[in-house]
Amino acid sequence: MFAYSASKAAVVNLTQNLAREYAGRNVRINVLCPGFFPAEQNRKILDQERISHIMRGTPMGRFGDPDELVGAALLLLSRKAGSFITGSDVYVDGGFTAMRF
Repeated sequence: MFAYSASKAAVVNLTQNLAREYAGRNVRINVLCPGFFPAEQNRKILDQERISHIMRGTPMGRFGDPDELVGAALLLLSRKAGSFITGSDVYVDGGFTAMRF
């Protein structure tokens, strides 16, 4: 978990630094931070105990649906709606991150 967590933090930090560097060139740089979205690579580790732990920490009480990531990506990619968003880490996690204060 240490290497995984460190790599995620590095991506957020890199996003912020690149956004500062390229903002003057009209380039927006953001990162999507997905919560728990069941997929082939993680289904094998999602036993009932782990699912219960995840749900206790997710205010919306469910896993994410891939379409919900698409909506956030479209916002960030939109030349109109996302035109003043840069250096942001957008969490699509059902409130999981909000529970970490």
